[in-house]
Amino acid sequence: MEHHLVRSFDDRSLASFNDDELQAFLDSKAKAGLSYIVVAHLRWDLRQIFRLAAAKGAVALNPAEDLHIPSAYLGDSRVMDFDDVPRFFSVLGTRAQTLGGLAIFTGLRR
Repeated sequence: MEHHLVRSFDDRSLASFNDDELQAFLDSKAKAGLSYIVVAHLRWDLRQIFRLAAAKGAVALNPAEDLHIPSAYLGDSRVMDFDDVPRFFSVLGTRAQTLGGLAIFTGLRR
C-alpha cells in the first residue's frame, strides 16, 4: 500500500476521489506491467478503504465500488478441450501423466 497507493495519492482527502480517476489509476498500473494479482489487490485495497470511509461518513459514496480489473489482462486464453487431452498425455512420461492428469481433472490452473 505504501509503494503504490500512498506514493501515488500523497495526502489527498478521500472525498476528493472519483471513480474515473481510480479506474485510470488501475489501468495505468496494468499498462506499467504490474501482474494481474498486484492490480487485483490494489483494486481490493481501494474498495476496502472507501467502504470503511463510507461507513464512517468520511465519503458519501464509495467511488471504488465499481472498479474493474483493466482489460489489458483479458487476452485470448486457450482452454484445453476434450480432443486435446489424448494429445496431451501422448507426449508425457508416466510421472508427468500422473501430474498432468491431476491438473486436468481437478481443474488446476497453469
